[in-house]
Amino acid sequence: MIIYSVLTINRIDVWRGPVELWSDAVRKHSGLSGPGPLASGDLTGQRPLQISGRLVTALAQAYARTGNIGEAKALMSIIQKTDKETETGSELTFARIAIDEGRLEDGLRLARKAAEGGTWLSADGWGLIGMIYAKQGSYDAAREAFNKSLEIYKKSGRSGARIMQDLGLVELLAGKPEEAADWYSRSRKEAPKEAGPVMGLAMAYEKTGLLKESLALYQEVLRLEPDHPQKMAIAGSIALLEKQIEGAERR
Repeated sequence: MIIYSVLTINRIDVWRGPVELWSDAVRKHSGLSGPGPLASGDLTGQRPLQISGRLVTALAQAYARTGNIGEAKALMSIIQKTDKETETGSELTFARIAIDEGRLEDGLRLARKAAEGGTWLSADGWGLIGMIYAKQGSYDAAREAFNKSLEIYKKSGRSGARIMQDLGLVELLAGKPEEAADWYSRSRKEAPKEAGPVMGLAMAYEKTGLLKESLALYQEVLRLEPDHPQKMAIAGSIALLEKQIEGAERR
């Protein structure tokens, strides 16, 4: 029991954080020795069959979460081709991690590099920039970024429904529900089977006082997606709108 306890303590000491945990996993898979964080230089020269792309990607993401973007990129370059598209994809991944971690300035810097990369992924870079500006309350800048993203989507022949939803949300946050409703309606036309645009349009109509229309749309959301993540909140909105409509009809 004492031996097992010591071994357990040693293992926990190795896994003091995500970087150490994934470093240990990559070492074991690659047959490397030594404790502590694993750097990209430790993998240089390893045969491809000895390297797990999944584990190295997890390690790169762990480094990104600590703010060490340079080491994260170096690790990703080992398992991916170093072309412009791959580089942009990595920058988008690390930008999303930075945003999730609340490091908005780091996220903005990385997203801007992706947006200016000149690949089809630039649209996602502008989308992330718009998201960051929206979080910061800079709605004019958010609109500009989302519109640039939408323009790239259209030029590449892809659906811009998701970006239209983002523009709708910006208008809701900016206190302009009529403009929001317009964007959500356009998104709904492009993606008629998706619940997202319907949900946004329901919220916009509710804020403009179109209660019956809003109620019908909330009900449609649950028909389209019965297990919607916000199912309880939607049910609450439906119940509240029914009471408001009933009260207005009595008066």
